[in-house]
Amino acid sequence: MAEFGDKNLIKVKSTPLLSKMLEDENLQIIDIRTSQEWEDGSVKGAIKITFIDELGQVNPDFLDEFDAKTDASKIRALLCRSGYRTYFCARFLTIAGRKNIINLSGGINEFKAVQVQSHASF
Repeated sequence: MAEFGDKNLIKVKSTPLLSKMLEDENLQIIDIRTSQEWEDGSVKGAIKITFIDELGQVNPDFLDEFDAKTDASKIRALLCRSGYRTYFCARFLTIAGRKNIINLSGGINEFKAVQVQSHASF
């Protein structure tokens, strides 16, 4: 299901929709989890940019990293563990004027049914 609120922010929570989205070349998945969480597994092709660190502090370089690592012309889907942090991150980004932001509200827990790779196997 996709929900529309802010015209620049879409909330998505649907495994079939997520599967279809992964096939779209105009989509970038931005994993905002911590390095420790990233090591536990991530979505293939995701871009890692920590939003809130292990101490609960917002990454002061987040916007600069986000702008440098993502393509503003593409849809940028935010991913965390459960969707809680992506909610705040998506709001933060839209308030900061970033467009084409999707909040993957089920987080990596929702994505596990779709496609997750373990970094431990590398």
